[in-house]
Amino acid sequence: MAWFSITENEIADVRADKKTAKRVEKYMISKKAIYFEGKYLPIAQIQSVSIHDSTYNPYCCCGRGIPVKKLKIEYGADKPLILMLEKETNAAKMADLIEDARNEERILKMCTEEYSFYGWKSADITDEMGLTPRDYYDLLANLWTKETCAPRLQKDWSEDNKTLGQCSITAFLMQDIYGGKVYGIPRSGGTFHCFNDVNGCVFDLTSEQFKGEKLDYTNCPEQFREVHFAKEEKRQRYELLKAKVEAVANQGKKK
Repeated sequence: MAWFSITENEIADVRADKKTAKRVEKYMISKKAIYFEGKYLPIAQIQSVSIHDSTYNPYCCCGRGIPVKKLKIEYGADKPLILMLEKETNAAKMADLIEDARNEERILKMCTEEYSFYGWKSADITDEMGLTPRDYYDLLANLWTKETCAPRLQKDWSEDNKTLGQCSITAFLMQDIYGGKVYGIPRSGGTFHCFNDVNGCVFDLTSEQFKGEKLDYTNCPEQFREVHFAKEEKRQRYELLKAKVEAVANQGKKK
């Protein structure tokens, strides 16, 4: 049987991975993917998991349905993946297996994969949920869009250059989460490229847009949201990105 990923990301050896998967009712879950109905969702794509009460009527007719648990899995698509489980204990088991696999994925990524944004190696500060700037980079990589890009740069924005035009709204969003200060590297035309400094932990989640250009992060002027958000379009882009992040965070809290 051929298995197909519901995202653009694929697993190298699906057959070998599926042999390691554990069954929970009609679903299978490994450390790399959730398998269902001939398809699979890579664990690395999952943003949040939550459990909800629901009902299921196997005959699709009127009348009271069978109480079941609905597992809602957000993974960056317009609609979440919904898995229906008959037993509450199995829903909790499935959610726990997913969370364990996600934690292992994070640890593996930290040990084997390098990030490209400035300051990633020392970006170890955490928020109230235990998330580091590296975690927020992973989250934002699915949320940065042409719509959140600065208007003057939107014509050049692409999936291959997601951080383009996202610096100020991202830096001030990180300030909301971690505190600290936002500084700006002077650029041509009187603009500034914004980055974060949280008690000496300096990081720039959107530095990749400069494609290897070496930026000088020393002696930069502090940036203030009151000045940046005097531009209504920038304030609206910030609010949009903030709402996207909060929506993902709230899904995780409902678990």
